[in-house]
Amino acid sequence: MLAVTNETEKSSKSLKEPAWYLEVLGVSPFYQGKSLGSKIINDCLIPYFKMRGGILALITNADLNRSFYKSY
Repeated sequence: MLAVTNETEKSSKSLKEPAWYLEVLGVSPFYQGKSLGSKIINDCLIPYFKMRGGILALITNADLNRSFYKSY
């Protein structure tokens, strides 16, 4: 995970606007598949970021996660 964090830091320097980073969002296996992660992002995080300005950058080391969260 440290490699992902270091790569993120390097990539963030090219952004032209402020960014918020979501580096860890864990959902218990018992609750996975129930849209809990999506609800947290849509109902809590995105409204907060919209009030504060900037973009939301999701950091992940899994291709499956990347394709799922690309719509945000």
